[in-house]
Amino acid sequence: MKGLYLCTSIFFVGLLALVACSPTADRGKGYTNLAVQMAKLADAKNLAESSPLQSSELALEVLEEFEQTGHTDLAAEAKLILCTYTTSPLTIDTTLAFCHEAMVYYQQTAGSKEQGILLNSIGILHDIKGEKDTAVQAFKDAEDIFLELGELEWLGQVYNNWGVVHVTENSLETATRLYIKALEVNETSGNERGLMATHANLGRLYYKQRLYQQASEHAEEGVRLAKKLKSATWLPLSLNLKGDIHHKSAQNSEALLAYEEALAISTGNGDDYNLIFTLNRLARHYLENDQAEEALGYIQRSLDRAIAAGKRKDLEEIYLILGKCRARIGQYKEAKPYIDTAYSLAQVDRDHKYLLDAYQQYGDLYYDLGNYKLSISFQKRFQALKDSISNLENAELLSRLEREFKRKEQEQEIFELRERSGQQYLFLVLLSGLIGMIVMIAGGLFSYYRRERKFNEELESKVQERTEALKQSNIELERFAYIASHDLKTPLRTISSFLSLIKRRIKQYDNPELEDLLSFASNGAKQMNNLIEDVLEVSKVSTAEMKKEVVDLNQTIRSVLYNIDDFLKEKNGYIETHPLPAVKGNGGYLHQLFQNLIVNGVKYNQAEQPKVMIYCQEQGDNYRFCIEDNGIGIDLSYQDAVFEMFKRLHTAAEYEGTGIGLALCKKIVEQHGGQIWLERSSSTGTLFCFTLPREKINKPTELA
Repeated sequence: MKGLYLCTSIFFVGLLALVACSPTADRGKGYTNLAVQMAKLADAKNLAESSPLQSSELALEVLEEFEQTGHTDLAAEAKLILCTYTTSPLTIDTTLAFCHEAMVYYQQTAGSKEQGILLNSIGILHDIKGEKDTAVQAFKDAEDIFLELGELEWLGQVYNNWGVVHVTENSLETATRLYIKALEVNETSGNERGLMATHANLGRLYYKQRLYQQASEHAEEGVRLAKKLKSATWLPLSLNLKGDIHHKSAQNSEALLAYEEALAISTGNGDDYNLIFTLNRLARHYLENDQAEEALGYIQRSLDRAIAAGKRKDLEEIYLILGKCRARIGQYKEAKPYIDTAYSLAQVDRDHKYLLDAYQQYGDLYYDLGNYKLSISFQKRFQALKDSISNLENAELLSRLEREFKRKEQEQEIFELRERSGQQYLFLVLLSGLIGMIVMIAGGLFSYYRRERKFNEELESKVQERTEALKQSNIELERFAYIASHDLKTPLRTISSFLSLIKRRIKQYDNPELEDLLSFASNGAKQMNNLIEDVLEVSKVSTAEMKKEVVDLNQTIRSVLYNIDDFLKEKNGYIETHPLPAVKGNGGYLHQLFQNLIVNGVKYNQAEQPKVMIYCQEQGDNYRFCIEDNGIGIDLSYQDAVFEMFKRLHTAAEYEGTGIGLALCKKIVEQHGGQIWLERSSSTGTLFCFTLPREKINKPTELA
């Protein structure tokens, strides 16, 4: 792009020189006008990141002039700007038309890079329209062009935008792979603009998987780079992600600040994509905080912009939010047409997410209208579709596990064949050296070799059979864990749904005793659901492959304290942390290990200020970690039993929980090659200790 700007400047200077030497006033006036338009074109390029709306207006202005004067090359450049560098205020179809017109010009002039840039834009626009297959094909064609040209900067952008398509289709594995490719390409090329987009996209992906700490880190980096580069397009995206994370953590004031900042930037730049996205976020935020009137104002504004800009992709969500807002303020008849429209669009698009939402809203709406038969009918449809989606997800998971198992099995077979081949080759070399000297000894060795080989083959066959049996057993256990959890959770969800309906229906009869009984039943169902989720967590830790990386435990503790901040404030808890080392392990599991032990120390505590102290010592080849509290203590006769699943020393009425937390801690520590034990316990507190292998790692920054 720098070369293009230089050429533009030289051409501009040349035009001014021609004007000075022109023999006629009319001719000079023509050159002067062209020079002015050229300057505006250069300004449009320079303003593309910081002020997309102004950039679009300039590009549109000069485009009309260039087409009238027959400057097709400059008109193509203006169209390239409108398609590529800005979030244009034009409709999607108009922008696509500009893309195809510019593509024809650059195909005729062999402009390969420009063709790749336009294909990238075409992919984005078709994705927004919901035309996924067309979008993916455009990104594939753009990838081929940029790989051939070695254009890493644009290649990174293609991978970023390509990943977005798979996120919207919930193909998160494919999306992650594309984002990682984008990250690698952008880091290699030092492309901060591409890194900004990748951090925003990865943050959103982690958010969808409820990995909020990782999502927050990428969101902060995305905001930092967007502010540094003055990107009016990517800054609102990262700010919206920050708002979503704060919203999930019930930090309402911080969430609103992030949303409002994103709204101001999007509004000022005429950025329809970010504007609609932000307005929807604000509407949902106010709805969940029982402020339906405020939510209605934001979502009505979003609908107006989506219709004006032709953004059909957003209409399903907008109509559903509108229906919910109308229902919340008692306008049930006005709510139904919005839900009907959203339902029709979701059926056409086969979008299960919005179909589920529509079924749920129908159930609530008909209940409020007193039509309980229809309400229950839609509740059943909602449950059936949800179960169908769960079955599909389980089937995909099992298929992926089987593929991974077969791949590893093939790798093991190849390794064994190579090993046998190497052993046989060594044997033959030795045999050929000795055969000429002592034929009888060679014959004896050959006979012995045959007997030993037969014995080894029999032994290997038995070992292989046992290994196969164990592998099959592990696969069956994983299948059982996921399928059994689904079969258990399905009736629980049904029970919970109907209990909620019954509880709402009896409110008018003012029967506190019956309401208490229903609350006990609901709490029982909730406790059972939590128990199933915890058993699944233990199963995942037991069967999952441990992916290890360098983990700064000081950062892990900061992440844990951020997650349980509200819990600590409620309990008046105080955490004292000494500097901790970096270890090799799984960051997510280590986060869960420390969080479980810290929360236990505060929860099982009757002191005015529960305290937990965390410190570490070097012990030979291991680190010895200690978590000490001033709580109620544990009888040392239970020092082994506390790590068993479902083992509870207190009733649920005294302390809530499922009795799986310490069992999960034990699994995590053992998966990392360590041990955990209860070292000391009394009425003044408990001391849990565990070890992790000590490996040579650069020392991390100490906890502030």
